[in-house]
Amino acid sequence: MKINIILNILVALLINLSAINVYASNSTDKDAQIKIRCNRENNTIKLRWSTTNANHWRLTNKTGFRLERYTFKRNGIYLDTPEKTIIADSIKALPLESWKDSVLSNNYAAIIAQALYGDTFSITSSNTPSNEQLLIVESQEIEQRFLISMYAADLDFSISKMAGWGFTDKSAKFNEEYLYRIYCADSTLENEIQYGICVTDEKNELPVPTKFEGNFENGIVFLTWNVKNLKTSYVAYQVERSTDSINFEPRFSPLVMNMAGKENIVIPDSLPQNNIKYYYRMYGVTIFGEKGPYSNIISGVGFKNLTSNPSINEYYSNDKGEIHLSWDFNESDNELIKYFELRHAISPNIEFKPIVKEINAKTRSIVVKRNEPSNYFVLAAIPHKGDETVSLPVFVQLVDSIPPSAPKGLKGEIDKNGVVTLTWDKNTESDIYGYRIFKRPSNEGKMFKMNDVAIKQNQFKDTISLTDLNRYVYYSVAAIDTRYNQSQLSDTLRLTKPDIIPPTSPAIKSYKATNKGIKLEWINSTVDDAKLTIVYRSAKQDFNTFEKVKEISTDSTEWLDTNTQYGINYFYILKTQDESLNLSEPTPLLCVKAKTQKQNTITLYVNHLPQGRLLTWKIPQEINNGIIEIYRSCSDDTFRLWKSFTTNENSVADTEKVSDKPFTYFIKYKPTNGYPIYSTKVK
Repeated sequence: MKINIILNILVALLINLSAINVYASNSTDKDAQIKIRCNRENNTIKLRWSTTNANHWRLTNKTGFRLERYTFKRNGIYLDTPEKTIIADSIKALPLESWKDSVLSNNYAAIIAQALYGDTFSITSSNTPSNEQLLIVESQEIEQRFLISMYAADLDFSISKMAGWGFTDKSAKFNEEYLYRIYCADSTLENEIQYGICVTDEKNELPVPTKFEGNFENGIVFLTWNVKNLKTSYVAYQVERSTDSINFEPRFSPLVMNMAGKENIVIPDSLPQNNIKYYYRMYGVTIFGEKGPYSNIISGVGFKNLTSNPSINEYYSNDKGEIHLSWDFNESDNELIKYFELRHAISPNIEFKPIVKEINAKTRSIVVKRNEPSNYFVLAAIPHKGDETVSLPVFVQLVDSIPPSAPKGLKGEIDKNGVVTLTWDKNTESDIYGYRIFKRPSNEGKMFKMNDVAIKQNQFKDTISLTDLNRYVYYSVAAIDTRYNQSQLSDTLRLTKPDIIPPTSPAIKSYKATNKGIKLEWINSTVDDAKLTIVYRSAKQDFNTFEKVKEISTDSTEWLDTNTQYGINYFYILKTQDESLNLSEPTPLLCVKAKTQKQNTITLYVNHLPQGRLLTWKIPQEINNGIIEIYRSCSDDTFRLWKSFTTNENSVADTEKVSDKPFTYFIKYKPTNGYPIYSTKVK
């Protein structure tokens, strides 16, 4: 045997082994069984089987298997009783001497022969193991023999038959369907190992591999394809290559297997030469050696990688803010690049970002303008294919005498405590160091600087007095760069101070109680921002009981309070409210007795008769138990009590002669409890 070849193949399989094949698993003795598959090809049926653990694999290799066939369908009709046929009583591995020729020509045969008949089958330390270690090593060796021989058998069906794990039934007929049962030839093992069955059916088309792709690089291509939906159909894959898309040759021996059990297989293939177009296709192989349909054809060209980097050899700035850069590049690599790209950063430890793209491949110098105080540059060579190469970074210090632009968007507000909050837009220049704040407390005079040390944020807080005579305060902001060049001042911001000073009080000018109500007149506050005169009223001489009854614009200086009741003393105070809602001190307390009648009045009628005047009156029904007094006035307009009656009377005659001026009458009703009421005056 070619022992070195066998061991090399074993090592490769052991290193890559991460899962067992479609038959084998780490089953326990409790669920041990024989798994079998069958594949129909016209009148020939191929069968492939295996036990599910290493121990039973070792036992059945010695005793073999028994294969039975049951015909259950013929010409499309199910048979009443399946017809049983013993295909083979004992199928097991060929003796060692029968493997000689196959081992010399077939690596898979060499692997399986070594697993079945080799003295050793493991890669272990040369140190002498202990007795306990010997048991572990022996167990591991049986497992290795089992797993690796199963993989090798999956790759070559003819060798699996030599090992007693496969069979070709050539006595099958195309118009019949079969059920196959595989048993342990040793009947004593049947209680330990469950038999396996498989049923022939119509042959399904093998699936086409999908997503076959290739990533071509320098002298190599990385091939990949998806095997998610192929795992139940194929056990291995072959890739073929061509230079004319017609004549293809296989690339891999042994076949490619999905040893890692992933959804995608990725495998490299070396390219004989760059700049030549190569074509690839691939197909799957079943455990019966059946070849599936080809994938799509892909193509690509290998390419040479760039071997040289650009080298910036000269760099400086001038007083115009321009930066001059020039560089060297290996002319032999010039044809490999599409263009150069200049990249910039303010620090060598951060990402360099492109500032000039697609610089002609023959160009060796450039002039750019930057505003940053710290400028690092690299130059990248961008190839037609492959990875770019980049120069070492260089640092350029600008000659900077240009101040930044004046800040914009200055806004502010003053709260009731006199705290001023200013904000403005950040400058866009990258070399801004900070800002200085300027203030003017009145409309006249110059701005003065509030901070010598520039602030970094675009906001500032100040505190002002709200009780001085200046109604406004003025602010501006200037930007400073890292070279301490100061910008022009921003537009001046005028802020109005919150008004916390109360206005002067109004002055009560006069008052009068009438039958219509209590009329008040006053002189408004003299302050410019007086907005309202507010009237407060109470029926008690207690400031805690006063309520706001009227708000009157300062356009007016009088008001009639009609919501009064006769005989009640009403107390009044007035206050001024300004535009900032500040209230003045109250006026001195004013007390006025109301004359307005709130109840129904007495109606008085005077009828002229030849003998004199007849006075009649109507009293409201709810009035009773009181006295009615009649008052009369003549020329001096002074009313005097003339007559008095109880409420039972409703008329009286006045026969006294009238002088030059007529008499005028009114009635006063005096209830037992409550306020009196009056009639109107009648002549």
